[in-house]
Amino acid sequence: MNYSVRDIDSKLLNAAERGDIDKVKHLINEGADVNAKDVYEKTPLHWAAEKGHKEIVEILLKKGANVNSVAFLDITPLLFAAMEGHEDVVEILLKRGADVNGVESFSGMTSLWLAAQNGHESLVEVLLTAEKSILACILKHYVLLLEMAMKA
Repeated sequence: MNYSVRDIDSKLLNAAERGDIDKVKHLINEGADVNAKDVYEKTPLHWAAEKGHKEIVEILLKKGANVNSVAFLDITPLLFAAMEGHEDVVEILLKRGADVNGVESFSGMTSLWLAAQNGHESLVEVLLTAEKSILACILKHYVLLLEMAMKA
């Protein structure tokens, strides 16, 4: 893999990490790649999600950033946001199609696991009730099965 990053893309990665909204907008308008990757394969969206920069997340997604882009160890922006407890960012990513069931390849942790492990209770609820959550589907059917068994 070629880890060479154009200067303008490197500046976008840094601006997204720092939360510099004006710089992010300017660099995108100048042609920076919203899906550029650094040496850890993190995109500007990974950085903005990890740091909780909600407005930058929205800007990047509107400009075509890949919501399910994977960095080193298959970490997605959603996994970073969940780990850090950025509920508003998680909600945006889910609405834009982030894979709630994505798994980090080293430990096998999901966004739900990371949120729970780090004590983000309200975020756990958001992830449990996410539309495409496998666990939510299993729990729903489990409860239905229990109800049917109790009525029998």
